[in-house]
Amino acid sequence: MAVGRGTIIKKSLALCLFAGIVAMTVALCITFVPKAMKMHCNECTTAKVLNKDAYKHGGASNHPTKMNKGSEGKDEYNYYSGTYEDGGWPKKQDWISFENMWNNNIDKMKSSCGAHHFGDNLSDVEIEHIQTAIQRVAKTSKVDNRFIFALIMQESKGCVRVHNTNNGVRNPGIMQSHNGHEYDPEHSEKSIEQMVVDGTQGTSSGEGLVQGLDKTGNAYAAARFYNSGQIAKDGDLSDGAGATACYASDVANRLTGWVDAKSKCPGEEDTGGGSGEDEQSGDQQDGQQDEQQNDEQDGQQNDQLDGQQQDQKGEQNHNPQSGTSGGGNQYGGGSGGSSNGGGGGGQKFRRRRRGDHFHRHF
Repeated sequence: MAVGRGTIIKKSLALCLFAGIVAMTVALCITFVPKAMKMHCNECTTAKVLNKDAYKHGGASNHPTKMNKGSEGKDEYNYYSGTYEDGGWPKKQDWISFENMWNNNIDKMKSSCGAHHFGDNLSDVEIEHIQTAIQRVAKTSKVDNRFIFALIMQESKGCVRVHNTNNGVRNPGIMQSHNGHEYDPEHSEKSIEQMVVDGTQGTSSGEGLVQGLDKTGNAYAAARFYNSGQIAKDGDLSDGAGATACYASDVANRLTGWVDAKSKCPGEEDTGGGSGEDEQSGDQQDGQQDEQQNDEQDGQQNDQLDGQQQDQKGEQNHNPQSGTSGGGNQYGGGSGGSSNGGGGGGQKFRRRRRGDHFHRHF
């Protein structure tokens, strides 16, 4: 009996030691993972399109990383409006191949940062990281690599140093995601992939292309949803609800080969996908106005928060036993308030992305 009891004790000690080693390993991993590289949410790294219509009509694919699937494409702009069913939107069979789309846009990507006053132009390594990120995220999310690339070109022309916008919601990175990550030159490959993850699979703060495709069932409606956060009740994809009216039309044209041809979007017929001096000047002015507007909004929000805090202190001083309900924030008050209007007193949130300010100059 004594020998058996000793064996049990030894086994117990060994198990405790093993558990301690595992716990220390986990703690070290958590401690030394750079904060900037932590995912916003676990589900964002595994989110994939489930809506069968998105696979049928385009946007999602069972083979999302193919390079040569599609046509040669044509650099022209056709204006599309109305519903997906009645607006004559291009079928997925009309889409350009990823390989041709990439090759046709690579010169624009190389000059995008400098042309639009966002710093140094992309290096060859950064461009390689963008393509690698698109392919990795496409494989995980089942979002067609061409759709991801079209949104990147629409939002930032692939410039990893593109400025953030903040019209009530912070939109950073090459896909101007919903409060996601921005570029970190010290972790170039990882941060570029994270920006593509944020825009494609969503963040803890908002939805990406996966969620848009699941809700709408086709790429163009998902693009409309990505830009404005909603679809018009009548299904008109040219109704931007305050965001970029031609956003879905632009994306449709990028998917069929548009690069530099003049836009036929109403009111923008004199603009194209190029980067001339006039467009650069316009970008600089828009960028300055955008930054000034963001600074003013930040100041107003800070003043508002300061005022709210002072009011709360005053109420507590007058009624020390009174409580607060649910800690509201600047986007929605009351219990459970959130940036998308959840909770009591929350206001409905509408996204406005970089394409809204710079799309005609890009």
